[in-house]
Amino acid sequence: MNKSIRLFLFFCLLVSLFNSGCAVDATGKRTINTQDLFMGIGAVAGGAVGAIADDRKPLRGGVIGAVGGALAGYALAELQKKAVQKALEAKNGKSTIKDEKGNVVEAEVVKQPTGHTECKTIRIITYENGDMKNPTSEKAEKICEEHKITYHQ
Repeated sequence: MNKSIRLFLFFCLLVSLFNSGCAVDATGKRTINTQDLFMGIGAVAGGAVGAIADDRKPLRGGVIGAVGGALAGYALAELQKKAVQKALEAKNGKSTIKDEKGNVVEAEVVKQPTGHTECKTIRIITYENGDMKNPTSEKAEKICEEHKITYHQ
């Protein structure tokens, strides 16, 4: 593999790890933002494919592929975010969203809050390119609502 390709792939990997590894929530626990993760994976995968595909100028191909992959990752993360929001708002706790490319995201509230917590567990299943038999990813995400304190005078 060409030295510039290896250098570019290393740079993309380093940026994606740095981007997702530095996130912490309000309690100080490390978290990974889904959008950042999907964009990082898309950038690395797109950069690798682009660098390999462009024989004459692999660096140019890698940059174009990385940008395209990051945008695709962003779009998929946004689709998941919309599905989760609709599931939280729906009476039955379920939602299915499909985009113009055939990507489908199903979200379902599988665990309601108990008396001591306001957190809900949501199952998210993602299918790409209309293939509803083989999910691309399946995960459970905990969504906690903030408590708002209001003072009456």
